Amino acid sequence: MEKKIALVTGANRGIGFEVARQLAAADFHVILAARDKTKGKEAARKIQADDMVLDVTSYESIANLAKEVKNKYGGLDVLVNNAGVMMGESKKMTQVTKEEIEQSVCTNALGPLFMTNALLDSLNPHAQVVMVSSGFGEMCVGFSSYAPLYSATKTFLNAITRHLAQALQSKSVYVNAVCPGWVRTDMGGKHASRSVKKGTETIVWLAKGKAGDVSGKFFRDQKEISW
Repeated sequence: MEKKIALVTGANRGIGFEVARQLAAADFHVILAARDKTKGKEAARKIQADDMVLDVTSYESIANLAKEVKNKYGGLDVLVNNAGVMMGESKKMTQVTKEEIEQSVCTNALGPLFMTNALLDSLNPHAQVVMVSSGFGEMCVGFSSYAPLYSATKTFLNAITRHLAQALQSKSVYVNAVCPGWVRTDMGGKHASRSVKKGTETIVWLAKGKAGDVSGKFFRDQKEISW
């Protein structure tokens, strides 16, 4: 039986690396995508994964990766859109700069959208697309004023998740979002309440298809939460 193939973005450290590590340990053929070629190659070596260079803010980089995936692997069973940034964390929405807005939106929301669309021809039936979102993007309950720009881009990502899920129904491709919680990474900081392993549990659970044929949902701790 051939191994399932999984691509993880922003995977040279933090949540992305741990997701890639766990999927590799579960006998997936993992493609570790990272912006820094050297760091990506070193991270991939540690878990015996393949590595690819990817800048999710560059459509050219995304298109090149999609072409390479199609030519080299033929198809994908899992796409984890993990790459993300937090800029202007302490600034009000009226204070963030044009550059911070553009970088944040391109990385956190448009990057996952462009990645998924570019890889459409490579997504196998019953493929799992996992968007690494955040509870700060929730609008229905628990609305937070923390890091407004970051939060807004995750709200945007959540909306993209729902629309992609609907658009890909006919292909039997499942698209869901995950809130990993406050995780001890470079972004989350050392005082965060969750370990990286705990933060990745639901992402890996979805990637393995453990939630079944669900799509267009938002999860935390393997339970559906509100948008």
